[in-house]
Amino acid sequence: MTTTITDLDSTSSFNRGPLTTPFLPAASCLSTLTWNPPSLYFGHWTTNEFNSACFPKPSGSQSTTHWEIYYYSPGICPLGWNEVATFSSVFPGFSRALFMAPDVTAFLCCPTGYTYTPNIGHQCRGTAIAGSTYTWRSVDSTSVSAFTIEATQTIDIYGDGIPIWRQRTDPTSFSFPEITATSPTSSPTVTAPFSIPFSPTTTLITPITSTLTPTFTPPTKSTSSSVKVGVGVGVPLGLIVIILGILFYIRHYKRHAIPGQAQFADQTQPETPSKGLRGSTELAELYTLPAELYTDDPSGRSTRYPHELPTS
Repeated sequence: MTTTITDLDSTSSFNRGPLTTPFLPAASCLSTLTWNPPSLYFGHWTTNEFNSACFPKPSGSQSTTHWEIYYYSPGICPLGWNEVATFSSVFPGFSRALFMAPDVTAFLCCPTGYTYTPNIGHQCRGTAIAGSTYTWRSVDSTSVSAFTIEATQTIDIYGDGIPIWRQRTDPTSFSFPEITATSPTSSPTVTAPFSIPFSPTTTLITPITSTLTPTFTPPTKSTSSSVKVGVGVGVPLGLIVIILGILFYIRHYKRHAIPGQAQFADQTQPETPSKGLRGSTELAELYTLPAELYTDDPSGRSTRYPHELPTS
């Protein structure tokens, strides 16, 4: 039978403290499991196994030795853990339940790939995939060994989740500086709050999110001034080149056109009376081909002689 604690002062005694700073569980929390037939579990199982690196360090009155019922408030889920269940009015435990004020909501955080086990407010549940290899240890020994689950075999994986209580006035996310998460093969940088995908069959994976924002750098004042100076010098130079080209073309055209015109003028200009001795003038005859009058030559001679008209 479950007993519900209704006194709010007593309820607050189960608060492990706020979880407003980023918390990243150790990779071994999910990669190295504990075998307690017929199930596997991570982090904690009754009083026989407990890994303090798997849970945030408490700062409230409730310590991590009390696993029956507990919560963190206010707070957010650890890195790589997700909210899988929501509670209001009453938060359940193994043998006791806690009454919740009307303005309070509880959330259960579990690793990615795990779900909520009903009736126990802080327990997460996953399933081992058949044919996969798991590293485990027994509750009676600290030795670690690897084993392979048979293809026809299904084994449940349980673990204690992290309950978060929030009032309506509490923030749902917090801004944190970048933190470095260390894994066996790499050390990527992530920014909280951040959800890290995780499969119970693999080691904790921390993906890296790359944000490329196209940027544009406006021209500086000196660059703008250089452009203006270049335009001011280039335009006059261009005009000078064009004017020189036009003058060269006109000169070239005149050089070839004027001799032809002079030759034509020499051939067509009539002769004018020329001056001979001073005080006298004489006529100059224009050059013409000799004019021949047609005559019949009764003698039949083919030789013809030009006849010149008399001049006065």
